[in-house]
Amino acid sequence: LGSMFGDLTIYRLLRNDLHKEVRRVASSKFVRRLGVTPLIREPWFRDVVGALILASPVPDEIAIAIMAITKIQTASFILVTFIADVLGIYALVSAASLIY
Repeated sequence: LGSMFGDLTIYRLLRNDLHKEVRRVASSKFVRRLGVTPLIREPWFRDVVGALILASPVPDEIAIAIMAITKIQTASFILVTFIADVLGIYALVSAASLIY
């Protein structure tokens, strides 16, 4: 629960300002040349990538920023964050129990 509340705090801080910055970057020539602009603009894709990053040991701030771009509903964000954090912690504990 503590991880979820920390993620929610960061999400609320990033939700409004980050969206404008990502639009500017997504419309840049470099991103258009890569050809990933249509995929980046799909909200479901960004939510899936964000959830996968949340469940991994990578810092959560990256995933929260990705999910804040999509303007996902707060209740949905809380649910996704909680499930991803639980699964990520479970995977780490399971891996540690295999070693010891």
